[in-house]
Amino acid sequence: MEKDAVILLKSKVRHWLDLLLEKYVVCAPVKNKADYKFTELEPGMEPCLSYTRTLIPPKKYLHPQQETLFSYKRTDGMEAQLPEFEKKTVVLGVHPCDARAIQIYDVVFGGDLPDIYYWHRRKNTIIVAISCTEPDENCFCMSFSDCGPTLDKKGYDLLLTDLGDRYVMEAGSLEGSMLIQHPGLFDRVTDADIQAKGRALEIAKLRVRSKIPDIKGLPAFLERHYEHDVWAKEAKKCVSCGACTMTCPTCFCYHMEDFNRFNLSEGERVRIWDSCQLFDFAEVAMGENFRRDREARLKWRIYHKLAYWPEQFGTLGCTGCGRCAHYCMADIDMTRSMAEIRGESIYA
Repeated sequence: MEKDAVILLKSKVRHWLDLLLEKYVVCAPVKNKADYKFTELEPGMEPCLSYTRTLIPPKKYLHPQQETLFSYKRTDGMEAQLPEFEKKTVVLGVHPCDARAIQIYDVVFGGDLPDIYYWHRRKNTIIVAISCTEPDENCFCMSFSDCGPTLDKKGYDLLLTDLGDRYVMEAGSLEGSMLIQHPGLFDRVTDADIQAKGRALEIAKLRVRSKIPDIKGLPAFLERHYEHDVWAKEAKKCVSCGACTMTCPTCFCYHMEDFNRFNLSEGERVRIWDSCQLFDFAEVAMGENFRRDREARLKWRIYHKLAYWPEQFGTLGCTGCGRCAHYCMADIDMTRSMAEIRGESIYA
């Protein structure tokens, strides 16, 4: 039997959400035409927790697509614009691939010079993850030892697992435990519930069929095949739209823009998401561009995540969410590319 775990019947989820909304800002996936998106819930709105993926990952609540870093006035100097929070934010329904990506973000925006804007949001955000039971043909999270359809005691404040008519809810932190402290709302977890959870996860794992071959030797494998013909073939299809990076839960690149008022005495500096797949991303002074052609840009994204990231951050830069393949209009899939290099099937 699990410690700090309860059962929540689906018939009581609405009551639980209403209690959360009294104390927190709650963001969750909702149906958006043919897709899903994370959005702030209002009273009465129903989240959709049985989804495969959202277009934009929940990282947007920690590293917004556009963010004012500071404003300035010629007479008064500069003032940082840290976000203000009246309530903490609960991000509900985060899949394990996205929760693992947030852990990677913690490393990227941490270190000796932590990003104060990121960490200000991070400390005001509660992650309520949900085990993934709806993987599709683009998911390849099982390629990585620390990824998969669920999370192992880390990366969440509270973890939900869908058992049909109920959820198993397991606290991973004190704040997560506080979300399940409502007498009469929750039921006791039984051994049968834990066994049912195990069966559900085993079935989900079997549904994840796409993979990256030979993950342990991946950096060396990629270095050996940097000039392989497959990259040129894929680059001919690529349109450098940046969809793969903009939807990626671990991509963190941005650029800065200064916006001056018409009086030329005040303005603000804004941080905006950017993409290494865009033509001018690697352009420097005098027009020199270190990755002018599409093949160089396409390879950089893959090689950075899977070959260079471990040296830079001590971890891989991919969690196998499958967004890069799912949303690519040119049908480029790096799992297929690497399988083609090796002459292997992408399926287990």
